[in-house]
Amino acid sequence: MSGGPDSGEAAPLPDGGAPLPDGDAGLASGGFRQRVRVVAPRSAAPQPPGAYTFSHELAEQSEIGELFVRSLVRSQLRLAVVVAAGFGLILLGVAVLIALVPVTATLTIATIPLPWLLLGIGIYPVILACAALYNRAAARNERKFRDLTADWTEPGAKQ
Repeated sequence: MSGGPDSGEAAPLPDGGAPLPDGDAGLASGGFRQRVRVVAPRSAAPQPPGAYTFSHELAEQSEIGELFVRSLVRSQLRLAVVVAAGFGLILLGVAVLIALVPVTATLTIATIPLPWLLLGIGIYPVILACAALYNRAAARNERKFRDLTADWTEPGAKQ
């Protein structure tokens, strides 16, 4: 048996290409190489002063990192509640308008009742406006959070 994995000769490739080294001869018959993970060695050397950044605080889930994250979550929640409440007030205003002004309940435009037009077509631009405002404000909150934490180092550490 010439060309086998035990013969000491290189095995030819099935497509007639260059032969594989002995250790890779099993690949030609459909075998697979084992995946090897290459990582940088962990250093036991201490971090230099000033290199202790906010990302370490978040990764270690320290009190300071938790405080910053809680602050971001609280501001995002406050924003969501304000936008949802504003949208709810607009919907409530439309309902109150229809209930208190009887002529709006009976008015039709092109055989479609006005309340249906207000709720069916008129409300979608309001939804889009609320969504756009929320998206802008949420991005601004996150940008402020990133700016606040970008240059943060341990208090008392040399810059």
